[in-house]
Formats: sequence, structure tokens, C-alpha cells
Amino acid sequence: MAAACGAGSTWMVQEENDKFTNGNNDRYYTQGFRVSEINEELSHWSFGHEINTPAQANTLEPPVGDLPYSAVAYLAHGQGYLFPEQQAMASMEVKVGVIGPLALGRQIQNGFHHVINATEYRGWDSQMPNEFACNFQAEVRRRFYLDAPEVHHWDILLRAAVDLGNIRSGFSTGFEIRYGLLDDSWGHGFLRQSTGWVDPVGTGGPREAWWWWFVDISAEVIPHSYSFDGTVFSDSDSVESRPVVLQGALGLSLRLAAGSFSFAIAHRTKDFETQDGSHSFGSIRYAYIF
Repeated sequence: MAAACGAGSTWMVQEENDKFTNGNNDRYYTQGFRVSEINEELSHWSFGHEINTPAQANTLEPPVGDLPYSAVAYLAHGQGYLFPEQQAMASMEVKVGVIGPLALGRQIQNGFHHVINATEYRGWDSQMPNEFACNFQAEVRRRFYLDAPEVHHWDILLRAAVDLGNIRSGFSTGFEIRYGLLDDSWGHGFLRQSTGWVDPVGTGGPREAWWWWFVDISAEVIPHSYSFDGTVFSDSDSVESRPVVLQGALGLSLRLAAGSFSFAIAHRTKDFETQDGSHSFGSIRYAYIF
């Protein structure tokens, strides 16, 4: 039976950016942001934003085979469910937004680059056209203890997610192995692989200090993604996406009382056939429960 109760209202902010890695390439999936509010009944509202750019920053139009410029902005509403007896959770959400210039990818990227005195990208005039965006996403996670539950220094979180819509359509699955002084929360969760639902301080027990290292491995089968395949209802530039993409990540999470902080570096195999090598990005998440 699903439990639909939480410990309080939670606010979460998450930022993903390839500037957080040693490569510092500022290309492909270069930036993602999401802020979420989750109430005591585990329903949530989110605002999300993504920016994708080619490898060539100084051209007015990306060369053939390079990733087109694109951005998406969306509002999401969803619901989370807890199944304590099965050590499982589920969540689902609907995203509504826009792909294209109205998502303000050019203004956000070049405005920030101007502030930090970095290269401003010249090719945003070639970005994907405006298109209404709508997506459904659902995911499930299940925990398996690798030691006794009352000890809880090791566990593994298995997960699967499905996406349907013109932002992304496909399936992903993976697992996260955690080691440390663990609470019973549900792992890091990357922006494009998980909903805006989060349970940052676990589902009971005293609010104390917790910490853990984690290794996260996932596989994605995504037949459609706006950033590679272009817009659905109008012509736009595109590249040939790869049928299966693997991602590995190493991270650290800390929890103190009602606050939770998590940081990970993720490394992905090629997302499209003509991509110039693999891609890395960092992911930072902070959540606080009131």
C-alpha cells in the first residue's frame, strides 16, 4: 500500500553543468537547472531549464554533424508515492513548456558568459524554432540492503524510468550503490533521468548527520530527444542519435538535520554518431525540508 505522507514541505535546487568538470568544454548538454517544491502529500511543482550547444562556439551556424543550438523551459507537476514494506518508491509528472527561442537559452548562456568574461556563442540565430513542449515521465526505485537494515552502511537502489513526449521519449534503467552512514532517502537523481520529486531526508528516524559515497550507473534507450532529433512539428537541424547511451557517475552526499547536499561527476558515452568524444558534466543538488 502506498504511503502518501511526508515529513514537511521540501524545496530543492539542482544545477548540472559541464563547467563543473576538468574538461570545462561548455558544449553539448552544457547546462540544466531545476527548482522543485514538494508538499507533505508528496505532490510537487517544478521549473526546469536545459541548454544544448555545439562543439564549435565561434561559427554563426554549426557545421554539418555538430549538435544544433537548443533550449527547453518547462513547468512540471507530479506526485510521489512511498511503499515502506517493499522498500520502494514511485513518482510521475507532466511537463509543459516550450522548445526554442522562447526558452531564452541564448540570453541565459551569453548573459552569464558576459558576466564571467567567457566566450559568447555566436550561433544562437540558428537554434531550433519555437515549439510547444509536453512530456510525461514516470519512475520507480527499489532499495536492497547489502548489510543488516539496522546497520545500513551499504545499499543498492535500482531504478527504471519512462518518458513520453516531444522533449524526450524512451526508457532508462540503472542502479546506485551507496556506502557510508546512510539514511533511507532515494539517491541523487539526474535531471534528465528523474522527476522533480525528492525525499531528501529519508522517511523517518531522527534528523542527525549522515554522509555517503555513491556510484551510479545507467543505460538509456531514447528514440526521440529534441536536442538531437529536432522539433516534431516543424523542420529543424538534427543529428543521428545513438540507440543506447551509458552513463557512470561518482558522487558524495551529506545530510545535516533538515538539509541535504549532493554532488556528482557524470561521464557519458556518445549521444550521437558524429559527437566529438564522450561528455562529462557535474551535478549539484541542495534540498531543505521545512
